[in-house]
Amino acid sequence: MIPDTGKGFLISDDIVSQYLRRKFSSILQDAESDRSSPSHIISRFRSIERTLDFMSEGNTSPIPADLLYKLIHTLSECRILSHHRHQAAASKKGFFWVITVRPLSQFFSLKKLKKQLDEIEYSLKNPAQPDQNGGPSSSPPELVIQQTYPVRDASRIIGFESKAKEIEDRLINNSCTVGLTPIGITGRCGCGKTTLAQKVFSSPRIQEEFSPRIWVCLSKMLFEQKGTDTRVRVLNYILEEIGYDLSELDYSDFSLNELLEKLRGGLMGKRYLIVLDDAWRVDEWYADLGHSLPRWSQFFTDGLPKGSGGGVIVTSRRENVIRRMVGGRM
Repeated sequence: MIPDTGKGFLISDDIVSQYLRRKFSSILQDAESDRSSPSHIISRFRSIERTLDFMSEGNTSPIPADLLYKLIHTLSECRILSHHRHQAAASKKGFFWVITVRPLSQFFSLKKLKKQLDEIEYSLKNPAQPDQNGGPSSSPPELVIQQTYPVRDASRIIGFESKAKEIEDRLINNSCTVGLTPIGITGRCGCGKTTLAQKVFSSPRIQEEFSPRIWVCLSKMLFEQKGTDTRVRVLNYILEEIGYDLSELDYSDFSLNELLEKLRGGLMGKRYLIVLDDAWRVDEWYADLGHSLPRWSQFFTDGLPKGSGGGVIVTSRRENVIRRMVGGRM
């Protein structure tokens, strides 16, 4: 059920570049609306963004993914540095539970960040020149989008002990009669949201109480099998994880409602735990995971039986996404 290694899958260069470009703009927009972000740093990233826009116009070659990765990483480090006095916080409102994760590592110096920005700007202004044969001066590395997986041994994850225990207690102490327990983990990029979810998912207490346990990397699902419905891919993946043999059934012939019904049947009477990792946009199909009343249209939550003490953990750097998914009536 849980893979031993986190191998990725290959996708085209332009798709990777477009995804990373959108992700950078989204993170920058969040940073710009944050009062704690230094204005001169934001201005410099905005200047880089304009350079990226200029490069994209009329250019058939995608912007190198490794450069965009470095840009996103540097911006995230700047945000971490700006919030180094913030401590971990948890808030409980209504019927949902949200854990806000703050980085625990040492903060990078402004000098190092400035050097990283200098290198990025130089790379943008001085792209690699072709060799004498007309090809690139060096072969770019194979582009791979990595998928997240749970760890096998939670004891190998250092830190997050208090937050992990909070989430575990919340999941385990939930009465089997109150429905589904939705929990959100939110925080800035790179602060350890996935790591915290991994620690909870693989803890001995959770393994003893919950079966099946299913880990879904939503960001991977967005790019896998391009052109097919993401909702179908998510449902097929979960059905396979709980024991359905997809090789014997042509799930392309099933409607969403039929797939949800099969999911409900497969989880009925079981105390299951599902992790939806890296939810980066608001998708109404995943809204109100704890909702138990009938609705005119079917949503993902309609495939999740209520009343057996099941739980869903969602991670996202966007708080509005978390509250839309784990909030609402139960």
